Amino acid sequence: MLDRFAQGLPDPQAQKESPEHPVDECANDECQAWIYSGDKVWRYDGDHYCKFKCLAIAMGAVEIKAGRVGNDDHSVSKTGSQKF
Repeated sequence: MLDRFAQGLPDPQAQKESPEHPVDECANDECQAWIYSGDKVWRYDGDHYCKFKCLAIAMGAVEIKAGRVGNDDHSVSKTGSQKF
């Protein structure tokens, strides 16, 4: 009968790493990239997004050029707006 030390610890280099399985996918329908454990993601309304850009698209954000409209210094010109 062998004692518990007869075989020693398994060699970490001999162990094959199991492929990492995705835990989720990006909620942006145009992206749907796999999200893996440890990835930095953004959560909005219970959904996960792989990039901030994907989150912005899901929220309906548009990229615009800020400009001065009239006498209001805080106005934003909506000319040249585009979806991300």
